[in-house]
Amino acid sequence: MMHADWIEADRSLVAQVKAALTNQPQHIDRVLPPGGRKNLGFGYALASCHRGAGYMGFSCEMLYSNDTLVSFRLAPGIGPQQNLLAIYADMLGDVFRTNHDGTFEPVCYKPEASTAALPGCELQIKMSTNMQFFCSPFSDIYYGTRGGYLGALLPNRRAYLKVAEEIDGLTCLRLLYSINPATRLTAYEHYRRNAKAMAPIRDQIESRMRNVFEEVPRIQTMRGCIVREEDSRQVLESILRAKANPESNLERIALSNTASR
Repeated sequence: MMHADWIEADRSLVAQVKAALTNQPQHIDRVLPPGGRKNLGFGYALASCHRGAGYMGFSCEMLYSNDTLVSFRLAPGIGPQQNLLAIYADMLGDVFRTNHDGTFEPVCYKPEASTAALPGCELQIKMSTNMQFFCSPFSDIYYGTRGGYLGALLPNRRAYLKVAEEIDGLTCLRLLYSINPATRLTAYEHYRRNAKAMAPIRDQIESRMRNVFEEVPRIQTMRGCIVREEDSRQVLESILRAKANPESNLERIALSNTASR
């Protein structure tokens, strides 16, 4: 049974969001008010909002720099009612591209602000699209390897796997200036596993990491399906001490195949 009043409620919400995107995208948080902010260090914070109406809703990740909204990633989602997809594709299609699987492509406001280097970085590194996503907080800020009920790879870890082979010494140093704290720790983890090849910039990396650990001494991670905040150094060292690399070659190949489809 189709609820016409639900569809009209969705139309109203979509109209509000579109008006904000057109007129004042820097104030999208007035239409989609987020919850509490998560500290990313160095003056940055990330907040999220999930607002629904009828059959659909919006999820928005918002990046703040010193209390100013500088970037966001906004995605609509609808329930499993495939018979309504055409209605919502028409409702959203002028802003959000419809994918073949019935999902909608997110819209990112000022993505360059989310991939910018933190102050103090003098490197000018050309980064692929996947590398930019990895250094952005929109790749997820939980640091670790696996989590959730099924023990799946964490989103930031998946993003890392897609770019691991691209990371040389200077790129690794640049990643230590990422806004995303999970990316900073993963980049240092990458360095520790490849320290011999990156020996020429060892002092620069170690100096930078002292600042990173001092700024964000605790990091959000997952233990099973529980999100926890733990000592950043201890979580990193526990991953490095693992007997086997947490990302097998088979997983790397599977992710590469998925990305190329």
